[in-house]
Amino acid sequence: MEKQNNSTLRGFIHNYRDQYPEGYEEIVKEISTEFETTAYSVMKNGANRMIMFNNLKGYRGYRLLTNVLGSDRRILFATGTTDLDTFYNNYSRAFVEQSSRQPSVISGLAPYKERIMRGSSVDLLSLPIPSHYPSDGSKGGKTRYISSGIVAHRPFDNPDRINLSFTRIQPLSRNTYAFDAGSHGHLWKYLRTAVEKNLEAELTVILGTHPVFYLLAASFTDGEYEKATSFIDVELASGLENDILVPNDAEIVIEARFRPGETFEEGPFAEYTGYMGHDSTKYTAEVKSILMRKDPIYLDIQNSNSSEHVNTFSMPRSARLTRTLKDYMPQGTSFSVAWPHAGARFLSIGYVDPPNIGLARQLGLGIMALDPLWGKFVIINRGHATLEFPYAIARLLNTRENLQEMVTRVPGVFVISSDFTAGKDGNAGKIIVITNSTDEAFSLGRSGEDTVFSAHNGEAVISHRYRDDKRLNIIVGKDIDPGNLKQVEWAFATRVNPDTDIEFSDGRMVIRADRPTPEVPRIDEAAEERIRELFS
Repeated sequence: MEKQNNSTLRGFIHNYRDQYPEGYEEIVKEISTEFETTAYSVMKNGANRMIMFNNLKGYRGYRLLTNVLGSDRRILFATGTTDLDTFYNNYSRAFVEQSSRQPSVISGLAPYKERIMRGSSVDLLSLPIPSHYPSDGSKGGKTRYISSGIVAHRPFDNPDRINLSFTRIQPLSRNTYAFDAGSHGHLWKYLRTAVEKNLEAELTVILGTHPVFYLLAASFTDGEYEKATSFIDVELASGLENDILVPNDAEIVIEARFRPGETFEEGPFAEYTGYMGHDSTKYTAEVKSILMRKDPIYLDIQNSNSSEHVNTFSMPRSARLTRTLKDYMPQGTSFSVAWPHAGARFLSIGYVDPPNIGLARQLGLGIMALDPLWGKFVIINRGHATLEFPYAIARLLNTRENLQEMVTRVPGVFVISSDFTAGKDGNAGKIIVITNSTDEAFSLGRSGEDTVFSAHNGEAVISHRYRDDKRLNIIVGKDIDPGNLKQVEWAFATRVNPDTDIEFSDGRMVIRADRPTPEVPRIDEAAEERIRELFS
C-alpha cells in the first residue's frame, strides 16, 4: 500500500500496521464498550499490540483504538526515531531549541467538522466512552470515563499561546461532565484562576490525534503545538464555539465551558500505580458542541497500570531526565537508565561505566533529584548490564560485598500522593542499591508456595512469609504469585517504604512488600467470561 502522511493519526496507524503487522490487531467481532474492550486488552496485554475494535455494540459507525503508546517501538515510530537514545536526545532538544518549522493554520473545512452536534443536539453519552473497571466512578455510580482527553486552553496571562494537558473525564449527562485537573500543571493553574476570579474559561477536549501530541500533553510543558513541529508537520484548524485551535487530524472534538463553583464527586479511578486513586479536583464543565469525522476513531487509553498508561507519562520524563544527566554527569562517563513499566515510575535500573562506586552513587542521586516525586528505588550496576528487574536481582545476589554497605538510604523524602507507602506527612524513604557484577545468570525453582531465585553467588526467596535461610528475602502479599516476576516487581516498587520495610541482618537483606494496599482494580468477571467464550 502507498505510504500515508505520518503526521496524522490515521497515517501513523496505516504506516505502522504495514511495517509491523505483528504489532497491530483488528477485532471484527461485536464487542461492548462496557468492560469488554478493557477485558480483551488486559487479557492480551502480553502481546502488547495496538488494537482496533471495528464493531462496537450499540455504536454503529464508530471504531475504538487502544494501546497506541503501549510499546517503546510505537513511540519511536511516532517520533521518527529508531532507538531510545535518539528519542531521548531529539525529544529533549525540542524543549530547548526552536524548530525551524511552525504550525500552519488551514482555512478550509476541517475533517472533524463533518458531523456537528450543537446546542440542544449535543449528546456526550452518544460517544462510545468505555467503562474500564467496575470500581471506576463508584462515588457517583457512573463507570464510563474518557481516559484519552487532551484538553486545550488559552492561559489568561498569555492568550496567544495554546497549552495541552491531560484530564480524566466522567460524563454526567448529555451536555455535562466532571473531570480531574490534578498534577498542578498549566491547566490546574488556569482553572484555579478562573475559580478565584469567577472568569469564563473555555476548554476544548481532543479525542484522537497524532501520538506526538499525547506525549507532549503529558510532559508538563507549554507551547506543545510549536514543539510538535520538531517531529511532524503540524496543521491546526479552528473550533466552532471556542477560540481554540486543534490539530486538523483530530477524530472527535468536544468544546466546553468550565463551570467554576460547581463540583461533582467523580472517582475513584484506576491509576497508573495499579490501585484505585481517590484524588480529584471535582471540577465540572458544560459541553457546547461536539465535532467529529463521519467515521470517527475513538482513541482510548487503558487505565490502571497498563503499559500504555505508564508509558504515556513516563517516557517523556525519562527523555528529559536522561538528557539532563548526560549534560551534568562527569565527562567520560557512560551510563544508561531504564524505568520498567511494572515499576510504575517508582523503580529505575541503570548502569555506569567506568565501574566506580562513587559514580554509581552520583548517578543514583541525580535520578532521585531530577525525578523527585517518584525515583524511590534506584538500582545501579557498576559496569554494563541488562536493565530489567530479574537481572538486577541476579546482579545483587552475585555482588560479593556486604549488601548493607552497597545501599545508600535517603530518609523522609516528599513523594507523589499516589505513593500509599508514605506517612501522614507525605514523606517516604528512598534508596540507592549498588550492584557490582557482570554475572546475570539466574534460575527459578519452587519451594512449596515460595519461589527460589538462584544465582551463582547466592539465592533469594520470594515468599508470603519471613524466611531467614537465603541471602535475600522478598515478602509479598497473598494476592501476588511469587513465581510471577512481573507481579513481584510491581509489589516491590509500589508497596515498600525503604524507611521501614527494608532490613539487614548478618549480611542478609529482607524486603517487605506485603503491606495492606488500596483497592486493586479487577476486570469485570462477566466481561472476562464473555471474551473468553467469544475468542475461545
